[in-house]
This record gives sequence, structure tokens and C-alpha cells, in this order.
Amino acid sequence: MDPLEELSTELRSFIAEVPIVRRPHIDFLRRAASTLRSEHTILDVGSGLAPYRELFSHTSYVTCDWDQSIYSPEVPPDIVSSADNIPVEDQSFDAVLCTEVLEHVPAPWEVLNEFHRIIRPGGAVWITVPFAWPLHEQPHDYYRYTQFGLRYLLEKAGFSQVDVKPLSDAFLTLSQLVHDLEWLMGKAEDGYDKYRGLIGDTMRHVSGLIASFSSFDTQWMLPTGYAASAVR
Repeated sequence: MDPLEELSTELRSFIAEVPIVRRPHIDFLRRAASTLRSEHTILDVGSGLAPYRELFSHTSYVTCDWDQSIYSPEVPPDIVSSADNIPVEDQSFDAVLCTEVLEHVPAPWEVLNEFHRIIRPGGAVWITVPFAWPLHEQPHDYYRYTQFGLRYLLEKAGFSQVDVKPLSDAFLTLSQLVHDLEWLMGKAEDGYDKYRGLIGDTMRHVSGLIASFSSFDTQWMLPTGYAASAVR
């Protein structure tokens, strides 16, 4: 049975919107969730619509987002604050989850220092960040991360047992970017939008061909992003 069948319809739909990116996230986060028990508390920082809430339903799951979030979840965040100044006591949580957020903060080292402050000794942080990805949520889009930069920031903040993994191979990354070219081109009142549509259709066809070469990449040097885990 496909492991995704165990997920809710809502989460499966969320994954299906950008499967090349989100399916690896799910695999990473399910492994993270499996390390927690019912007595553990986890803070999802930059939670947005909290799409991964169900993965951590067996824990005490707390959400945090800032007051300028572009998202309007049905359930408001439990904590409204910036990621670098979370109004909780030291060592309040067993784990912190932070997915696709660090590119949106101007001082990510301060955010990681804050995570280190609020996690209990022996607790974990789980992070995903983009590497090859278009601008988004502008103007609050400041960084793209390599595995070495992310490792450096985590270790500088005091974390240990840092493990950073790419989330896709080069062919899947290129496939996703080519698939999205119509959206990336945008539209204009120049009479050429119908041609942009034709280009978009062609690129979506080409993207499937590119993805078919995925198994040949042995180095994974051009991922869409990285997933990292570390221990306080």
C-alpha cells in the first residue's frame, strides 16, 4: 500500500500540488514524528496553514507564526510572534519544526539561536530549506541554502549531531522548474499570452521527459532544497 494512503485527503491534496517538493518533506517529517511520544511537545515555527499537524497529532503540537503571515488558517496560531523572539520560557519544548521558513527571515542565525534556547537538552530541531527555487512571498525572501551553510548555522547555534540531506536529484529539480515556467513567465498586455500558454504546455511535457532521467543522478548536487535534523 502506498504510505500516502494513510494520510488525510487534505494532506494528500497538499502534496499533489507540488509532489516533487512535498513528497520528500512528508517522508522526512514522518520519520521525525516517529521519534516523538505522547508526552512530548513540539513547536511548529512559521506554521502557516499547519499542513503537517496530523503527522504530530500523537504529541502536544503547538503552532507559531508572525502577524504578517500570508496565511489565514482555520485555527489561528497558538503563538503569534517572530521566529527570533518567541515568548516562551527557556527549554519549553522537546522539539521544533521549521519547514520552508528560514529563507524568509533576515537573520536566520538569530532564529536558530532562539530554537536552541527553547528546546530542552536532548531535544531535536527539524528544518527544511530551499536551494533551487523561485522567489516567493516577496519581499520577505532573503536566502537560499547549501548543505554546508545550513550545517554551519546549526552548529554555530550550538546544535550537535547535525544531519543534512538533499531532497531531490538534479533531474527532478529541473523538471519542477521547467514545469512551472508558464507561471514564472507571468502575463502581460502585449498580445503574447497565448504563446506563453503554448510554451507552458510544451514545458510541462518536457518536464516529464526530464524527470524520467532521475535515476541516473549519482551526486544530488542540484536539489530543490535540503532537510536537516540536529540535537540540542
